[in-house]
Amino acid sequence: MPSRMRSRKVTSFAGSLIQALPPTTRAGKNLDCAACGRNNGWASRPRTTLGIRVAFSSMEPKRLQNGNSVCVLLSGGLDSAACVEFYLGRGFHVRAIHVDYGQPAARQEETASRAIARHYHLERLALQLKGTQPKATGLIHGRNAFLLFVALMEFGPSVSLFATGVHTGTSYADCSASFIDSIQTVFDIYTNGISRVAAPFADWTKRDIWQFCIQKHVPVDLTYSCEAGGDVPCGRCLSCKDLEVLRAA
Repeated sequence: MPSRMRSRKVTSFAGSLIQALPPTTRAGKNLDCAACGRNNGWASRPRTTLGIRVAFSSMEPKRLQNGNSVCVLLSGGLDSAACVEFYLGRGFHVRAIHVDYGQPAARQEETASRAIARHYHLERLALQLKGTQPKATGLIHGRNAFLLFVALMEFGPSVSLFATGVHTGTSYADCSASFIDSIQTVFDIYTNGISRVAAPFADWTKRDIWQFCIQKHVPVDLTYSCEAGGDVPCGRCLSCKDLEVLRAA
C-alpha cells in the first residue's frame, strides 16, 4: 500500500458520512446534507466540527460492516479530483472508477483520470460502455444515474460510499439533492442500506471547489474539463467557461 495511504489517520467518526462546509462558509453553519441520505431514514443527530458536518445513522452497525471505503466516480475533471482529495483527507480508503460511455472527451478524460489516480496512488477501474447512440456536450440524459449504477454493479456493497462530485449552481436535474435521494432509494434495495450515495459538494459552488483544490494542492493541471474533447479546450462549453472565470479570479 502506498505510504500516503498508510499515513492517513482514520478519525474518531470513521464510517460516518461526511460533507464539508464550503471554504467560503463559516464553520458551524447548519446545512442539509445531501451526502448523508436525507429523507432516507437517517437519525437527526448532526454535529458540526472543524467545518465538517457529520450525520449519524440509526443503521450505523450494519453500515460499518463494509468498512471505511469509498468508490469515487473519477471522470478526470476538477470536481472528481477534488472528491478524491476530500475523502483521502478524511481517512477513507479510496477506490476509483472511470467509464468511457462514448462522450466526446472520452480519450482526454481517460488520460486525466489515469494521471490523477497515479498521483494519489489509487486503485482505478476503467471501463468502456459506449452504447449505440452518439453523445453530445451538455446534458446527457441518465448519465449520472448510469455511472453510479455501474459503480454499484462493479463494486457492490464492498464499499461504504459511492461518491460523485456534483455541486450546486447547475440546472442539471441529476446534480440535485432530490436526485441523490432517489438513487439512494434504489441502492437500498440492492445493498439493504449498507452502501450510501455521497455528494460531499452538494452545497458547494464551482468556486468553492476551486478554492478547496487550491488550498489542498489538488493537481489541477492533471484534470481535463472541456466537454468537446479537443486537445485544446474549446472555450465555448459550460465547463470551459466555468474554468476560465475561476482561473481569471
